[in-house]
Amino acid sequence: MISPEANFDIQFLLIQSRKKYNELHNSEINVLTYLAQLLSVYDGLFTSDWKYYFTYHSLGGPYSTEVANEMLQLKRKGIVFESKETPNYYSISDSTNVIESVLKLSKFDRFKSRAMYLETAFNACLTKSLPEVFHALKEEPGLSDAEEIGSRTVLHSESNKMIYEYFGALKRELGDIREDILIPASVWIDYLLLLSEKKAGETND
Repeated sequence: MISPEANFDIQFLLIQSRKKYNELHNSEINVLTYLAQLLSVYDGLFTSDWKYYFTYHSLGGPYSTEVANEMLQLKRKGIVFESKETPNYYSISDSTNVIESVLKLSKFDRFKSRAMYLETAFNACLTKSLPEVFHALKEEPGLSDAEEIGSRTVLHSESNKMIYEYFGALKRELGDIREDILIPASVWIDYLLLLSEKKAGETND
């Protein structure tokens, strides 16, 4: 199934990644797009507004079939390249036409808001390593519950109100800071990191 949104998200993230990394691992792309989806929910949207969904991956993180399918298409078209030295790491073409095309799309109404969430998700991780964020995100309610029961159902479907309640509590603590969602994004990731460190400490005791 074709997903223009997933196609755009992959390319936009790989352009953003140049701020810190030359390439991103497939799992990191899934984590960052999932984090962007959750930020859109924090901003008042529904998970269905993201236009594609995530399931629980056996390694503990989020996984999107649409992201995987669009990655294959982008590779076939020579827009995205997989590293020969380190499999499953991807970078985007240096072509000016490719980059300008994606940035132009990011200004259109269809992609403008998701570009903001994707950029915020990446920027919130700039002071942290992506593997660190990957492990921290396992403490996010949807993923932690799925890991506990080994579920491969859709994470945060419309019938699951837990994430809306979760972010509602965060808004009450921080205030509804919609003009700069980087603040709640950073606070939320820091909170998940603390939970992850606490659980690791309890496991070691």
